Amino acid sequence: MILILSRDGDSHVRHVVAELDRLGHPWYRFDPFDVLTKVQVTVFPGELQRSCLRFLDGTILYPDEITSVWNRRPSPIEVPKERTDLLALEKTFIEREGKAGMWGMLRALPAFWVNHPDAVSASSYKIRQLEVASSLQLSLPHSLVTNVPERLRSFYKEHQGRVVYKLMGYPAYEDSAGIPLSTHTSLIPLEIVDQAERVSTTTHFFQEYIDKQYDVRVVIMGERVFATEIHAHSEEAHVDFRVDYSRLTYRVHQLPAEIEQQLLTLNAFYGLHFSAIDLVRDSEGRYYFLELNPSGQFAWLEEPTGIPLHAHLAQLLIQGKKEQYIAYESANIHPVP
Repeated sequence: MILILSRDGDSHVRHVVAELDRLGHPWYRFDPFDVLTKVQVTVFPGELQRSCLRFLDGTILYPDEITSVWNRRPSPIEVPKERTDLLALEKTFIEREGKAGMWGMLRALPAFWVNHPDAVSASSYKIRQLEVASSLQLSLPHSLVTNVPERLRSFYKEHQGRVVYKLMGYPAYEDSAGIPLSTHTSLIPLEIVDQAERVSTTTHFFQEYIDKQYDVRVVIMGERVFATEIHAHSEEAHVDFRVDYSRLTYRVHQLPAEIEQQLLTLNAFYGLHFSAIDLVRDSEGRYYFLELNPSGQFAWLEEPTGIPLHAHLAQLLIQGKKEQYIAYESANIHPVP
C-alpha cells in the first residue's frame, strides 16, 4: 500500500495515482489536516502493529501494510475557521496535540518516504542549502542575508545594481480575505536601495543577478536525474520564469556528469529521494546553483518535454523498500564532495 499525504485537487497526485491504477498498485490518499474532523487515530506506542487509522469511507489502514509514503504538500493541521466557539488557547491546544499525534504516528511508520518530513524540514533552509552546495563545489551567485541597511547598500554597489531580492521562507502568503499572495524574484531598483532602512524590520535575502542563457529545472527521483532548459521570452520572465508561463519554451537538457553527481550527493546529504532543483547556465556555459525544493513542482514539464515524470515517481514509490528512518542532527552530518 502506498500512502499519499496531500491536500485535495493536487494535479501531481491525480497523474501519479492514474499511473498507479494502470499498474494495479494499491494506494490511499488523505490530508493529515483531516485528523481534527475525519480520521480516527488509534496508536499503541511501542506496539505499532496494533495501531490503525480509520476513515469516514470505512477504510482502515494498518502500519504494516504501508510500504511507501508520498509526502506531497499536505495542509497544516489547523482548527477549521468555522469553529468560532473556541478560545485562542483552545485552538492552539487542539492543533498542537493533533499535530503531535498524527505526525508522531506517521513518523513511526517503517516505510520508504518521498520525502520524510524531517528531511523536508532540514532541507528547506536556503542559507544551509547554499553552504552545503558550496562544500560540494557547486558554483553559487554571491549572496547576502541581512537586516543591516548599510550591508545592502554596499552589496548593491559591489554588484553595480545587478541584485535580486528573493524570499527565504515558503512563498505562500494570504491577505486578510484569504487571497494567495506571493513575491517573485525581482531586480532591485535604485529607489529601493535609497530606502534601505526598511530592511531592518527582519532578515532579507539578496543575490547577485546572473546574466543567464536559460534556467535549468532539475528533477531528481531516486537515482534518476531529469533536467529541462527553460527559455524565457519576455524581460520579466527572464528574471523569474514563474511570472509568465505563457512566454516560456522548454528543451530536454543533459547535465555534465559532474554536476549530476554533485546534485545527487546534495540529495543524499539531506536524506531526500525526490527534489526539484533550480540552476542557471550563463553565457560561458557555467552552471550556478540557486535552490533546492524537497516538494517542488514538476507536472508542467511533462507535456512539453515528453519526460514521463509521473510514471517515474510512481515506479519509485512502488519499488521503495521498507526502511526505518533514522533521525539525525543535521549539524553533525558533513557531506563528502
